[in-house]
Amino acid sequence: MRKLRPPHRGRGKAGDATKKPPRTELVPVKQLEWVEEDPNSSANSTFGFFAAGSRLGLQFVAETGVSRPHGSFRDLIRSKARRKGKKQGEDAQAASRSSSSCFASNADTDSERSRTATPTSSGLVTPKTPPKTPQALLWPGLENSLIDPFLTLPISEVGGTQFLIHNYFSIFKTSYAPLFQKEDLLSFALSDAASLHALLVHSALNLRGIEQLKQDPDMLYHQGETIRLINDRLKDPEQQVASDATIFTVANMTHLEILSGELNGTKIHMDGLEALVKSRGGIQGLESHPLTRKATMWTDIVAAVALDAPPRFTLMELWPPSPPPPEPSYSPIAHRYKTKLSNLTGLPSLAEETISTHLALRSITALKGTICFSPNSSQGPLDFETSAHTIESLERRCLSIIQSPLLEPYSPSPIHTIYSLFGRASLIHIMVFMRESARRLPFARILSNRIRDCLGSVDLSVFQIQYPELLMWVLVMGGLGGAGTENQMWFAGLLARAARAVGVVGVSDVEMVCSEWLWTRLYMDEVTEGFWADFEVAQGMESAAEEGEGDWKGMEVDEGSLGYRFSA
Repeated sequence: MRKLRPPHRGRGKAGDATKKPPRTELVPVKQLEWVEEDPNSSANSTFGFFAAGSRLGLQFVAETGVSRPHGSFRDLIRSKARRKGKKQGEDAQAASRSSSSCFASNADTDSERSRTATPTSSGLVTPKTPPKTPQALLWPGLENSLIDPFLTLPISEVGGTQFLIHNYFSIFKTSYAPLFQKEDLLSFALSDAASLHALLVHSALNLRGIEQLKQDPDMLYHQGETIRLINDRLKDPEQQVASDATIFTVANMTHLEILSGELNGTKIHMDGLEALVKSRGGIQGLESHPLTRKATMWTDIVAAVALDAPPRFTLMELWPPSPPPPEPSYSPIAHRYKTKLSNLTGLPSLAEETISTHLALRSITALKGTICFSPNSSQGPLDFETSAHTIESLERRCLSIIQSPLLEPYSPSPIHTIYSLFGRASLIHIMVFMRESARRLPFARILSNRIRDCLGSVDLSVFQIQYPELLMWVLVMGGLGGAGTENQMWFAGLLARAARAVGVVGVSDVEMVCSEWLWTRLYMDEVTEGFWADFEVAQGMESAAEEGEGDWKGMEVDEGSLGYRFSA
């Protein structure tokens, strides 16, 4: 195609029009018009700013007024029109093809995003080059623009990223005084691709349920990307010392193994997490990033519960802990129980550790109650968050009581079961009511099952005589830990029989008896309503049995013969 140049040399810089114009029959110039230049034309350099953002440049071309074009101008216009029409048709076909396959294509992976994005001084990530396919047009819906309308996330939009972030932030409940602020978790995850993928797996898990863990495509995608990114980091010889983000991500992935019930996978992940923490010099090496340390310690304790094994990170590594809350005033029942435990079990050191742990539990529970139910108090959620070391220490002390080597010679003896009952009930109290972890997680249910197994091997009438307050509290913890399962019904019936045996009637009386040992108003909320309703129904049946309308079987629980139905 012939190139055109202005047919005049006036009012321009020297050299602007050095060639003679083509020989065309034109009338004098009356107006100027912008038209597209040939992509192959060397004149693009004149308009470098436009050429940088587009394949097309611009140039001045003389026009002949309003008359119809003739000669080479007519050929030029027709040629441009044919080319433009053909190009628009190709673009429409390409857009249609990409639109029909957008949900099946994973072309825009995180590795591609990392090559086309760079951090700016503000801490955000901005694309260096525009994406080949504008995903905002291919993924319609409000969820795409609520969180990241400018595509600044460290990961791609594949796998419902925007929606899962919105779900995580808006659906997960805000607790009274959590050790983990969900805003802090999300803020940290947004700074690292692997951490964000791992967090979104948990968001999808909350949305779709544990049964979809190995079926849902979004969960599979984010889980696969997390594993790929972590493996790339572990292969990097320059990353011999694990970063906070890598440890945080592996801790989150270990949770998934626990939730799915894969004990072998849990052990393997814990081995990896332990090795990463050792590369930092032990758990104390994470003190520079408290969020990662708390996530690691929480993962360690739930893995120990699931595996029924000692925790990987010991109490000594946490020294010095944060100052514990002030101890409550002298407790006559604690002194009495210390003497009983020491005399009946013959283990004075373990009895002393049990009562010391009990007093620390009362202290942290009182602090939590003040924060939750005393709005005018000077103490707030931050005061409880600073007690993270105390919570972590108490969890490990409970596990050390359960797994104490002092109990090994007496393991067949039912009288020593009181220590494991106390330790497991205390862990339920800490996990569900101090940490306020989700009730749907399996950790409390695992502990509830083990309490039930222990109770099946002992004579409860003996425990009720020696430890009435402690036994009643253990039954309450077993029922609340097993909320929504058959354990809820089983413990409600057993608590009703134990209460009637000592003249305790109604929930208020149970609260009064348990308060001498340990109680919090958090035991009475909308989630625990089912257990307390089951207890009241069971007590009604026990009262009818005492009046001769049924058979009284002491402390033995037989759901089949009770003849009543517990509420779900």
